Amino acid sequence: MKDVLNKLLAVFLAAGLIAAAATGCGSEEIQSGDTVIISSDAPAEVSGTDTDPDVATTQPESEAGSSQTEETSPATTSVNESAEYAAWGYVHTSSGGNANIRAEANANADIVGNTKSECMIRIYDRSSDKKWYKVKCKDRYGYIAAVNVIVKKYAIIVYKGDQTVVVYKNGDLSEAKVFRCSTGRKGHATPSKDYYITTTLKGRIANYTWRDLKGGVFGQYGTTISPYYLFHSLPYKSKGKNASMDKSGYQALLDGKADSDGCIRLCVRDAKWIFEKCDKFTTVRITDEKSGKESTEIYPALKKGQNADGVSYSGWDPTDPAEDNPYRED
Repeated sequence: MKDVLNKLLAVFLAAGLIAAAATGCGSEEIQSGDTVIISSDAPAEVSGTDTDPDVATTQPESEAGSSQTEETSPATTSVNESAEYAAWGYVHTSSGGNANIRAEANANADIVGNTKSECMIRIYDRSSDKKWYKVKCKDRYGYIAAVNVIVKKYAIIVYKGDQTVVVYKNGDLSEAKVFRCSTGRKGHATPSKDYYITTTLKGRIANYTWRDLKGGVFGQYGTTISPYYLFHSLPYKSKGKNASMDKSGYQALLDGKADSDGCIRLCVRDAKWIFEKCDKFTTVRITDEKSGKESTEIYPALKKGQNADGVSYSGWDPTDPAEDNPYRED
């Protein structure tokens, strides 16, 4: 009983640290972490959540020399292989340990592998009773208990290879949105790792629409995915001053350049969409791969001078929905 209580306390403390962490943008102490880890060695069968925290796993499938297949590659996630259901989910066991993968959608079926907790996993189908998800375990399919996988409305993959963010719609993995982005520049690289959104819109304090960022600058619509990394707008010199945007940052986004201190920069319109539409536990995978996708949104070029009302364009994000944005034409 003492061991169980200690494990539960560790889980609650970890959750509290994430929730209470100060906002920021980048940390070179964060290393590239695990993605989906699969083991061909069957762990001992356990009850309850069908997880085994004491079983070691193999190397991540995404690492060099692995047996990663096309079906599990982040670069091909738009392919709908199941007419019934297709999704990305976040493995999140109550114990923090591994989740068993079984040969059939049954708690008594043979264990064919396991996957580490706190990682993103590709789902190919689900059982008729919705208690099991069909996943890929090396070169075969298996089933993971749905209680161990969090599946939200959307799943997000950040493709550093061509500086795009693709928001997939879980259920059929169609692309809900494709955004341009700027990830961490040289020396401040954004880690290729699996995360999840740690705050919900209702859980954010009022000034989360403006966030303090690293370097004494500020960003609009910051959505936290770790204690050190966010989705947020281009940086601004003054908090609450929409006309103080760093114009070079917007140009870098247009040019597809990595330019941030580690966070994922978006234009304010796109940052606002993620802030408002994507709930806590929405999965976020950051990968070195290219998406090969064209953006679904329009990104106007920066203008010089003033609009017809004499308001200067300088310092404004052209996509900012603010009523006094000089780029607005309505």
